[in-house]
Formats: sequence, C-alpha cells, structure tokens
Amino acid sequence: MLRAFEAGTRWRTLSSRSWTERLAAPAAMLAAAVLLSRVQPAPGIAPFALALMAAGLAVGAHPLALALGSLAGAVGAAGFRWAAPAGTCVVLGGAAAARLARGWVRRGSGRAAPEGRALGDGAMSALAGLGALVPGAWLATGSAWESARMVGSAVMAAAAAPFFAALLQVRPARRHLMPEERVGLGTFLLAAVAGLAALWTPAALTAGLAGALAASGLGAGAGACAGLAAGGAMMLSSVGAERALALGLCGLAAGAAQSRRRWTAALALCGAELAVALATASPPTDALCGLAAALGVLAVPERALARLRGWLVGESRGACDPDRLAARLRAESGRKLRAMSDAFGEMSEGYRLPVDIPDEQSLLADLRARLCDGCPHYAECWAGEDNRAVRFLCQLVSEAIDWAAGDRAEPLFGDELPPELLRQCHRGRSIPARLGEPLEEFARKRRSEMKRSAVNQLISAQFMQAQMLLRGLADAQARPLRVRGRQAARARAALDRAGIEAADVMALRGARRMELVVALKQGRWSPELAARASAQLSRVFGRAYAPGEGGGGAEMRFVRLSRLRATAAVSCHSRQAGVPSGDSHLIRMLEGDRLLLMLSDGMGSGEAAARESAQTLRLLGRFLQADVSRALALETVNELMLARSDADMFATVDMCVVDLATGMAEFTKLAACRSLILRGGEVITVEGGKLPLGILERVQPSVYTVQLEPGDVLLMASDGVMDAIEPERLSQCLAAHSCQPPAMLAESVLRAVERDADPQRRDDMTALCARIALRRGA
Repeated sequence: MLRAFEAGTRWRTLSSRSWTERLAAPAAMLAAAVLLSRVQPAPGIAPFALALMAAGLAVGAHPLALALGSLAGAVGAAGFRWAAPAGTCVVLGGAAAARLARGWVRRGSGRAAPEGRALGDGAMSALAGLGALVPGAWLATGSAWESARMVGSAVMAAAAAPFFAALLQVRPARRHLMPEERVGLGTFLLAAVAGLAALWTPAALTAGLAGALAASGLGAGAGACAGLAAGGAMMLSSVGAERALALGLCGLAAGAAQSRRRWTAALALCGAELAVALATASPPTDALCGLAAALGVLAVPERALARLRGWLVGESRGACDPDRLAARLRAESGRKLRAMSDAFGEMSEGYRLPVDIPDEQSLLADLRARLCDGCPHYAECWAGEDNRAVRFLCQLVSEAIDWAAGDRAEPLFGDELPPELLRQCHRGRSIPARLGEPLEEFARKRRSEMKRSAVNQLISAQFMQAQMLLRGLADAQARPLRVRGRQAARARAALDRAGIEAADVMALRGARRMELVVALKQGRWSPELAARASAQLSRVFGRAYAPGEGGGGAEMRFVRLSRLRATAAVSCHSRQAGVPSGDSHLIRMLEGDRLLLMLSDGMGSGEAAARESAQTLRLLGRFLQADVSRALALETVNELMLARSDADMFATVDMCVVDLATGMAEFTKLAACRSLILRGGEVITVEGGKLPLGILERVQPSVYTVQLEPGDVLLMASDGVMDAIEPERLSQCLAAHSCQPPAMLAESVLRAVERDADPQRRDDMTALCARIALRRGA
C-alpha cells in the first residue's frame, strides 16, 4: 500500500523543502479531516471526511494526514466507534488497489504514466460511498429510518467527493473558480461549520455569523441565505432549528443595513443577534458570538472579502446587458444593409425607362408622301384590300432594320437595286434618292434605342440582384447572437486553473456555433500558450475548442469544433490528352463548420467549357462564403450568365453543403448527375437535377436533404463517370475501394470507368469523394 501511494517519492519531495512548506499542507489536510470527521449523521459515519479522503487520494494529497484526520471521528463522547476506521480502511484499500492495478496495466502495455488524476470521478464517488455504506450496513438496526440515514450518508459522501477533488486543486492565487470548485468550497465551508458545531457550538455560531456578515455585502438576500445555510449545516450536529432562523435573521439585518461603511452592517448584525438572544432567552455567549464575528470580519481587508465572494458566487454582471448590446449593434447593421438594399431597388426602378423607338406609322406616312405623291399609278397601288403598297413599304423598313443591325459601312441601297423592287414599284429607281435618308435615320435611331434599352435592362437586373443580396445579408444579420455570461465565467476560471491570467473573456453564441474571445492581462498569445488554453477549454467544456483565424497579439478567439470532420479530394481526367477538361470542382469550408462540395460541367469540352464551369463555381463559392442563401446565389449567377454575349454557353451545378455540427447534407442539383452515399454495405442514391444554368430566366434546382453519419463515403461525379457504366458496377467499385483515402478512391473510380466504359462514348471525367468521421474529443 505504501508503494501504491508513492510514499518514498513524497518523502524525497518533503526533504527538499523548508520545514514550513513540509508541514503546512499536511497540517491543513489533517485539520480539515478532523473537522469534517465530526459531522456524523449516523454514529461513526462521517461522509464528508470520507469524501475528502477519497478526493485527496485521487489528486495526490497526503494519505497519512487524511487517514489520521478521518480516524479522529472514531473518538467521541460515547466512546470508540469502529465504523470510522472501517470506512477509512475501505477508502484506503480501494484507492491502493486501483492505483496498483493502474500501474500494472501501464507497465504491461509499456505506456508512460498518463497525466491527470489517479482516480476518476466515478471511482472517487464509489470509494467514498462504499466507505460510508459498508460499515453503515452493519450498524443499521433494520428500521426504515436507520436505513435511510445510512443510505443518505453514502449518497452525501459520493456526491461531495468530486467537488472536493476540484477544490483541492485550487491554488490560493487563483482569482476565478470553476462552478464545481465553487460547489466544493461551499460544501466544505458548510461541513466545517457543522464540524465546529459538534466540537463547540459557540465557535460554529461565530463562524456562521461571520459568513452571513461577509455575504451581506452582496445584499440582504445573500446575507439571509448564507445565515440559513450555516444554520442548516449546524443542524447536522443536532443544533436546534431556532439557531438556523436566528442566523438567517441576522444576515438579513446586516444586508439591509449595508452601506459604504462596513461597520453599519456589523452593528446591525450585533443588534439583531442581541435581540434574538433576548427574545429566545438564549445563553449570553450568543451575543458575544455576534460581537466576535463582527470584529473578525471588520479585521479582514475588503479585498480579501471581495475575493472570497467572487470565489463563492462568481463575478456579477454589470448594468449593461451584453445580449441587448449585441442585439442593438446587429440591428443597426441590419437597418443599414436594408437601407442600402432599398437604394439599389430605387436605382433598379430608375433604369427601367421607356424605350423611345421612332413611330413606324409616322415613318410609313412620310415614306408614302415621299415616294407616291404625284405618281400616276398611285390609285392602282393603294386601291383594293390587299395592301400591296403597305406591305412593300414595310418590306423596305424591315430591310433597313436588318442593314442597321449588321453594322455595315455601305449605304442601305447600293448602286444596283434588286429586280423585285423595280418590279413592285414604278418609281423603284428613285427609291434610294427619295427614301434612303429617312430609312437609314430610322434604322440607326431604332438600333441605338434598342441597345440603350438592353443596357438599361441589364443594369436594372444587376441592381435588382444587388438589392436581393443586401437584403439577404440583412436577414443574416438578424440571426440571434447571444453573449453567454456563465460560459464566459467558466472559461475564465478554466484558464485561471491552467495558469493563464485573462483580462477579459467573452463567450458568443451565434447562429451556428460557440466561440470564446480571450484577452490576456499581460503578454501576447504564443502557439504554445494557445494550445494549452485550447486543451484546457476542451477538457472543461467537454467539446473540442481550437484557436480561430485572425487571432494575434493579446487577443485570441477560440471556436468550438464540430462533432464531425470530413476529408475530401477530387480526381479529374480530360476527354482528350492536351485539351483542358470542361469539368470544374470546388472544395471549401464555409462559416459555421460547413463543407462546400461543388462540381460543374461546361457545355462541351476545351477551354471555353472549362472557363464557363470554373467561373460558375467561383461566383457561387464567393456568394456562399458571404453567407448568401443558395437560392439567391444560383439566381444571381444565372442572371449574369444570361447577360453574357455568348448566351449559348451553359453549365451544370452539382452542389452539396455538409453541416459538420449536425451531419445534415443538402444537395442542390441543376442538370447534375446522381450522387452516391456508401453507408456500411448499402449504397444510397441522391437523384440528379433539372436544366443547367444559363438557359432560362428562373432556375428551379432539385434539392435533397440527407442525414450523414460517421463512416459515410460520398461520391459526386460528372456525366462522364455516371453515364459511362452501369449503376450497379459503379456501386460495386465504390464499395470495393471504400477503405482508401478520398484521393485514392476518386482515382480508383475513374480507372474503373476507363476500363469498363465504351471508348467511343468517352467524355471529361471528374470524381469527388468525401469521407465523414467522428472528431476526436468532440
């Protein structure tokens, strides 16, 4: 057992210190164990002493001092109680066996000793509970009340052990405590008051009054609660309930009289205790206890009291509500974005001007006057219902419009007129002189107005898209952002435990994930310090945290990592060697731990198709990275493609956004092929999409949602892969190579397609593979 608790190492460590350092810690542990050993809800069963012993053995405290202090509970007014040494032996024996077994397993596996506690919280609680339950089972007389007392003692010991373990690791220089450390400190103080009540009631009453007076600095309610809690603890040592009520009233009076001068609260406490003593005919020593408590608290510096209050209740939030401030700032940003969006909407309306195209009816009347007035055949041409003359003039107008559209340098009518013009009009040879100038002027003006109208429509459409984008950003700003004060205090205490002193800590909860912003009190963040802080935050919160991007100097941002992680890779083979592939791909992480996977296939193959598909993915990626909705991003890119001069070009879109926090994958497909998800031995098919981008004014993508799980393998591919071989053969290939990394898996799929597909039907081939796995520590 001595070897299990490394007694030789402890003696060498003690020998290297001064006598004060050698004796201070064991003496403090001995005194605390003696005090807690007097708290015995059942005779001889000291649950808090057993909890302290189990916690001390877990964190490497002095086993001899803990054992001697716990054995002090065996000596009482009724004589020797064997239940106390029996419980002590159970805890010591169980801890020694656990340590020896752990060392034996470690030596057998050849691994180094792991850092941290020698016993976990579960083992600690079990040992403390067994230490109270084993002797209690023998002491129980069989009555329900006795059995309940024994079980209650075991529960108290098991529940207090983990909190005592957290408390024992607190250094006096710490400024902030973790919640479990606060609970441990509060439990220890109340158990100590109960132990004092068992030893000498006036000492416990003085300590309870001092605690109520110290807590009254936080208000009348805090003082009353502290007094009632101390009185309730004294009741564990058979002190009457009237003492608990008296302590509560004294704390309430001290808190009500609290002002900038500390002596007013102390005077109110003494007065309240004297009044209670006179009203209940209590011993005169009770009034003296109030006076002693007041003098003792007044002798303690206010800074020490403030630190003790901070240890017990944490930091109080200021009058400024961070949540309200964050909401106000985001609302102001949203209003500005909406105002800018409305401005772009007005500009879009302003460019929707009517087209000033020359009136064709006026032109036809002018042409009739110029060509037909005075002609002897006028009545012959314009008579009847066949409108022969009108159709002839409309033909001339149409030819003028075609001439202007071709941007020709020669005049509308050349040296020789077409024979059909001469046959249709008796004055055909005079048409260039009579009608050439008005027709050319009309055609040029009409072409200019049509061009201006097209440009205005394009600018109006672009302003409309900008309005929609800004509106989407304003809606994104309206997403909730919360400042979590409790998480910030917990993070500050966690960093304080790791020896990292922070000037300020802010915990922000956005729409997608949690992040902590930590500003150092002194110095700058180094990679080693950031890694230590990340490890401590991950250990305390139970979720993996990592330094975020953009940190530096005295401030660092730590973001909570997602539950899942993904690895993705792509392989691409061109249809013809030396010719660029028309397929493009994009793999990018978006805000909020979202993985973006995209494929695009341009029309045909070669540089033009590659340029079209690459531009499509590049624009979509930028929009999505700006947190624009997928539907709006697709609509905007479609409008830009329609506005291009080479409107006959188009591109498919195969998009998948995987939320690594939830595992939800959303597939958006426009003329894209199906996708495959391999889960175990089963292949899940996600169907393909509809028309590509750049064809119609309104895009209607196919959207599918799939819940991904750890171990899933995702395959997205172009039509050169999916349409080249049978679906069953592709599923078999995916399952056969599923253990490969994504890059090798994508290449294996393409090689299988090249081997089995018809060479005459070969096209550009691209395969994108992704693997979903559970993140370590998440």
